[in-house]
Amino acid sequence: MSITVRPREQAAANWRRGLDLFGERLREPLPILVEGRLSRMVGLTLEATGCQAAIGERCRVISADGSEVDAEVVGFAGERVFLMPSGTPRGLSPNARVVPIGGSGDVPVGEHLLGRVIDGAGRPLDGLGPLRLDAHKPLYGESINPLERGAIDRPLDVGVRAINALFSVGRGQRLGLFAPSGVGKSVLLGMMTRFTDADVIVVGLVGERGREVKEFIDQILGEAGLARAVVVATPADNPPLMRMHGAAMATSIAEYFRDQGQHVLLLMDSLTRYAQAHREIALTIGEPAATRGYPPSVFARIPQLVERAGMGRNGHGSITAFYTVLTEADDPNDPVRTRRVRFSMAISCFHDSLRSGASIRRSTWRRRFPGSCRRSPVQSSYRAQRPCGATTPFMSRTWICSTSAPTSAELTRNWIARLRCALRWSASWRRV
Repeated sequence: MSITVRPREQAAANWRRGLDLFGERLREPLPILVEGRLSRMVGLTLEATGCQAAIGERCRVISADGSEVDAEVVGFAGERVFLMPSGTPRGLSPNARVVPIGGSGDVPVGEHLLGRVIDGAGRPLDGLGPLRLDAHKPLYGESINPLERGAIDRPLDVGVRAINALFSVGRGQRLGLFAPSGVGKSVLLGMMTRFTDADVIVVGLVGERGREVKEFIDQILGEAGLARAVVVATPADNPPLMRMHGAAMATSIAEYFRDQGQHVLLLMDSLTRYAQAHREIALTIGEPAATRGYPPSVFARIPQLVERAGMGRNGHGSITAFYTVLTEADDPNDPVRTRRVRFSMAISCFHDSLRSGASIRRSTWRRRFPGSCRRSPVQSSYRAQRPCGATTPFMSRTWICSTSAPTSAELTRNWIARLRCALRWSASWRRV
């Protein structure tokens, strides 16, 4: 026996279901989207009025001709909201629409990031197609209770024997690489990327020249190093907001792999350019300058970024981080350099370059033989008489001195010192 439903009854049932659905939607409050207008632009700072957005929220600026620029809220004063564009603000006009699009910045993460090169917004730069990622991490991370962190009790092989022997690195340690530009910091980082025994390597190239980014990926890093690495590149021609996002994104990606229980090596080049990018933003919105033109908020941002690295909760995974710091004319009072030392838990300072063994011999040999002055056999032709304790620049880096005749024990120690110096020279260019 079949039951026949009349068309009128079927239509009435459809109407009732539709009315019930609309009734449920009406009971939910509708979000009110308040748009603003672009009233002023000075430098890279956009000023909008009539827009309600929180700090860190993203907005879209739409001009009358249809051009769009994404921006982020970096400050406010009364009814005015200050935004920093994440792209080129070319084409913006007065009274352009400022539409809040929500979101404080989430980073798409996943295993498919390995072997890829992305920018500060997570867009691929290597031309290998779109990224297929199924997880997200907050851009500025989540703080970990210091009492829940694991202890640093295991060494990490960074792939350079000179560092492993003389500057042992622990898993979860944070270290600074202080040197002026052009002495081989990027070469050293590339050596670590290729030969370290860490599970994942995350490289953040912040504020580098575009030519240097390509050279680092093609020549220094190579295919072997890129296979298990993630490179976040924000060159110097990117807006300062993107440069800051590049450093934060590299740290967020490292946090994701650490939460998976893996040991991550984070290489950030450089922390100085990260601070300079924040200085550009802070000065344009009116924050007063302090030491060397850096506003006070810079010295709060640096520890917030650095403290995100380290051991995971209860020793579950680790992030071992190397941060390069550019020293200006070997100035020990450089503010970024000073703050980096103050806020870091563990600092290893490689001054000038690993090619120089002067600091090790000054701290070891000169204490054993104070007031020494013997010439090296390499410089046996040098006949100038110098007072006790005076050395030539070459002698201060290669040999010890003594006023007495050399003994067999001293000659043995001298040859050991020369062998160490040769190892450090070779380790600064290739793995020995």
